[in-house]
Amino acid sequence: MLESNKTRNNTITYLVVIIAIATLLRLLFLETIPWGFSCDEAANGYEA
Repeated sequence: MLESNKTRNNTITYLVVIIAIATLLRLLFLETIPWGFSCDEAANGYEA
């Protein structure tokens, strides 16, 4: 039972670290990465 608790704690720790890194990267490059789809991209997706 102790091993299961340790595995769960490791999983939560990894999840928090991944979310923190993703948030940091998104906030750092917020101005350079486009926010969403352009009209042309949406039209091409609709036609496909």
